[in-house]
Amino acid sequence: MSTQAVHGGPIPGLQRTLTTHDLEKARQHHNNLPEDDILLKVVEKIRKHLPQLRLLFQKFGVVNLFGVHVPHRHFTVPDRFHLVGQTEARDESLYLTRLMDDTFNPSEVCGRKFVYDPQRGWCPHEFHYGPMPDIRNVDPEFFLRFTEYLVTNELTSILGLMYLPQELLLYDMIEFVLSNCALLLVQAASTRITDDRVTTSWNFSDPIYTRETDCIPDRFGKHPPRPDDFLLQPRPVINDAIQQHYPRIL
Repeated sequence: MSTQAVHGGPIPGLQRTLTTHDLEKARQHHNNLPEDDILLKVVEKIRKHLPQLRLLFQKFGVVNLFGVHVPHRHFTVPDRFHLVGQTEARDESLYLTRLMDDTFNPSEVCGRKFVYDPQRGWCPHEFHYGPMPDIRNVDPEFFLRFTEYLVTNELTSILGLMYLPQELLLYDMIEFVLSNCALLLVQAASTRITDDRVTTSWNFSDPIYTRETDCIPDRFGKHPPRPDDFLLQPRPVINDAIQQHYPRIL
């Protein structure tokens, strides 16, 4: 077990407003993440810890705010771009795209996925378009206890903290990688995908059932080709985008 000290400073994009420096560090953190071939190697180890993590999240009453995820990347985000998500209420999907730094004010987004850095504490590497969640009733001790659990069990490289937009609490989700280097979450129940997927995140919003988000890692050859440039491309119609890149799934 690790004896590493725990860094407990304010979490950017969660406990304090983001800055342009935070955005730049987030891009660096994202691009330093392992590629998605790590997923198949760590999922079973993580599953052994889910019961204890559920108890911890329930104890502090944060099951409707936070979950856990496996930090990984599907592509490299270029300079001046960041992954920012926005809930599509019509489709009950979360569409993530790359946005240039100077197209939005850092105060307009909050952290969505976080990784733990021993020198800096929790750092965002993906964002959600919207205000920071209201965590006034969350005991700050939660973040310390959660971090200590990961450090003690040497899980900081394979588990991170994840903010849960309220619209996504009630569904198992599937993550698709689109050809414009965007990520798309859709309800698992709306697809016909079967066994060639791997779990990337979990939440404990249901008192018994653990909600999951799965993706199709590159090992299975299901990712669409990526463009040669990083120009922002037109926002796709969600079903059309999936049908184009994953025709056998819908």
